[in-house]
Amino acid sequence: MKVLFVILIFVYSLFASGIGASIEYRDLLRDKEYQCGILEGKEYVFFTGCSSDITKSIKSLKNDTYFEAELFIKKYYLSGVDFKKKLITSKNMKKYIVEYVAKYGLPLNISKMPMAQVDRNRYNKKYITAIAISKDTLSKYKNDFLKGLKDVKYYIADILTRFKENENFHELANFYLQLHLIDLAMIYKQKELSKNYYLQNYYIDNNPFSSRKVYEDILLNRNYNLDYLYSVPVQKNLIDKLIDIKQNDPLAILTLKFLSDPKDYQDIIQLVDQVDSTKLYKPYYKFILSLNPFNQNSDLFKMINKTKGNIYFSNNIPIDQNNFFKRAKHLFYKMGDLKEIEKLLIEALKVTPSMMDIYDYLIEVYKQEKKYKKELLMCNVMLRFEPTNKEILIKKADILKEFGFDQISKYYYNYINSLR
Repeated sequence: MKVLFVILIFVYSLFASGIGASIEYRDLLRDKEYQCGILEGKEYVFFTGCSSDITKSIKSLKNDTYFEAELFIKKYYLSGVDFKKKLITSKNMKKYIVEYVAKYGLPLNISKMPMAQVDRNRYNKKYITAIAISKDTLSKYKNDFLKGLKDVKYYIADILTRFKENENFHELANFYLQLHLIDLAMIYKQKELSKNYYLQNYYIDNNPFSSRKVYEDILLNRNYNLDYLYSVPVQKNLIDKLIDIKQNDPLAILTLKFLSDPKDYQDIIQLVDQVDSTKLYKPYYKFILSLNPFNQNSDLFKMINKTKGNIYFSNNIPIDQNNFFKRAKHLFYKMGDLKEIEKLLIEALKVTPSMMDIYDYLIEVYKQEKKYKKELLMCNVMLRFEPTNKEILIKKADILKEFGFDQISKYYYNYINSLR
């Protein structure tokens, strides 16, 4: 008899809680447009489902709400977490982390949490259903959930890995913007544009008029013959066409401007201001543009220009058959004349422009000659091939510090520390 009495009291308490939650929910929604997600009241927090398929049964919609509620409860818990500020550099960055941890990072068993189902009928052709949980209950289960939270570096590395595996270049570009790494954001924005417009631009030294005709056929007539992708270099008229298409995407325009011949520096600097929330990059890009390879006549800068597309890693001429590189390498280890080594390496690039080893040796040559500007340019070229190469990233971060871009250098080091 005593057990039955306890059960009745428990059931009555839940029933009473449900009534109280329903009243509070109705009061909160008064004169408000319905939105799925989290709605916080005085005593309860409401986790409202986004399901609105009115062809589904009410039972099915309630089940959907139950599973959505688990995600919303996790987000509610994570919203109050003070992540390490050196890596969480913006509200958008925190949003990325919260979304990821809620979906993939931590389990939460909500079946043990006392809750009340709060329903409203169809509203503007949507069926609305919500779960109410008291703030006391949420507080009780919060610590058990958060104790499984890992260092934010772990989640950043995981997010980047997931995006890369899925070739989600759009999200990668945005994520690198949140990390304040605009150079890397542009690399992935270029990959996104190349993927979406079938414009992987591979190096080849052939007839420019023939290339232009092929390129116009691809972009203007949408003739997607994939064989073209291995035979046409970057063409300015096509870049200009894409710039017109991407007027509402400043990062895309900035990327495309760097792919073409950026004669109007002021235009690029204005775009940098639109893209950069920190406002630290304007002097950096003024510095980069002062090294602009298009205004130089040297063979090195000509090669940098020709490797601005997504390079096709051709094995037509193996690196060990590149005699210029073999001679440069031999001279380097004999501690020969650095200027002679540089000339041989640049000739080697003409033969195999996508070979990383050549750039690596050029970096060492420029480092020994203390030509840090050229070393920085080589790092930027190498990162086009391998954006997550730790060794190159460290070299770039060191050079940035050398030139006084301390905060940008810190952003690179923060990112490097998150790489696995």
